[in-house]
Amino acid sequence: MDTAMKCFSDWLAALEKYNQTKPETREEPWKAPAIGWIKFNIDAGWTGESSTGFGFVARDTRGVLMVAGSQIEEQRMDPLLAEAMALRWCLMTAKELGMDSVIFESDSLSVINAMRTDSTAWTIQTVIQDCKALARSFPSISFSHVRRKANSPAHILASVACKYLSKIWWDSTPNEKVHALIVDSTFSD
Repeated sequence: MDTAMKCFSDWLAALEKYNQTKPETREEPWKAPAIGWIKFNIDAGWTGESSTGFGFVARDTRGVLMVAGSQIEEQRMDPLLAEAMALRWCLMTAKELGMDSVIFESDSLSVINAMRTDSTAWTIQTVIQDCKALARSFPSISFSHVRRKANSPAHILASVACKYLSKIWWDSTPNEKVHALIVDSTFSD
């Protein structure tokens, strides 16, 4: 089995094990943005021993997938730095796509707080400065923290980045299995 397929299979096995052993806690599901807004859910994750993956899913007010993406960085990063780098990549992508009214959601409270305040951990200070500069180029922009369950579609794409490397999908996802996971995680309780 090639490395990418093994990585994907290992991730699916880990996800299944996690779903069988996770405690019963009720988290808020994904919530649609207001009319005219696009919501980007962003996440970072490790895709192997020496790489980090980024993923995002952008949906409209009806929850319809507009665009999704994954990217792989051939280095294993500190989790906080990885989350900040994922946000920067997503901001650059949204700008390139010509998005105007956007909400960026992440399950990294530290990164979201850094975007909202002048206080930033020194390890991500330069990346957050880049993100703030990019944010000023959007007519309407918002940043919000979300629990892991509501961010799981982005987490799925970050986790499978090793298989798809750096890719953007319009109105679709990489394959039916990933699409089903994303839809299920978006609308299930």
